[in-house]
Amino acid sequence: MARKGKLITMGKGDKKTNPIYEGDLAKVCLDAISSSNSIIEAGGKHVYTRRQINEIIQQHVAPSKKVRSIPMRLVKALLPMLKIYNKNMFDKAAFFAAVMQEDLLAPLIGEISLEEYVKMKLVK
Repeated sequence: MARKGKLITMGKGDKKTNPIYEGDLAKVCLDAISSSNSIIEAGGKHVYTRRQINEIIQQHVAPSKKVRSIPMRLVKALLPMLKIYNKNMFDKAAFFAAVMQEDLLAPLIGEISLEEYVKMKLVK
């Protein structure tokens, strides 16, 4: 999507999260095998807003393209119509819209940052 300039931020993009690199998560999973905890929280080493995540990806993949925004009010207005057209797509979009409206933060334990991941995996 970033290569085509189609990254979209829902709402203001001001909600925060700390994405974790899959290799860091694999280490957490291996360590959890011998743990008695039933819930293991794991997050990447940096906190970003949703807009920052899109901008980092866009900058590394296709810097001439821009990240677009769609107001959350418009998303909420369009969701009922999507439900009529495609229930499965509605469920996914409604979940995604709900997540975009919340801060989702976990303990900062990862070693690889989003910028490092993008350089490793997405830039070609």
